[in-house]
Amino acid sequence: MGTENVVVRDLQQHLRRNDVDDRAVEGSYITGASTANQRIESWWGVMRKEGIEPWITLLAELKDEGFFAGDFIDKALSQFCFMPIIQEVLNGIRGVWNAHRIRPSRNTNVPSGTPDVMYMALTFGVQKTAFFH
Repeated sequence: MGTENVVVRDLQQHLRRNDVDDRAVEGSYITGASTANQRIESWWGVMRKEGIEPWITLLAELKDEGFFAGDFIDKALSQFCFMPIIQEVLNGIRGVWNAHRIRPSRNTNVPSGTPDVMYMALTFGVQKTAFFH
């Protein structure tokens, strides 16, 4: 249980403290193994490795050094200046992600394969095996 999870747990328990259903107080949250986070952690790793890390660092430095107060003007100027450039980086990351292979899992509800191929198969009704012959 990470720090943020403990805070969320405490808030959830507080908000559900007067309820009487089976999801009140102690039943208002669940914990699980960190292995349940593997896919999202993998995604964050890909994003950082493929080029978003410098932007996270730069924007954090602007805020830390007092150049970004967070008001409407700061947000609008940041979007105007950075959004097209960051969008190009994100488009590249999307391409890398959609071309990577997702390994099969024991959980039959979790899809496996290449995201672009899976999308095309679902969208156009193409059988998965047609791509491999």
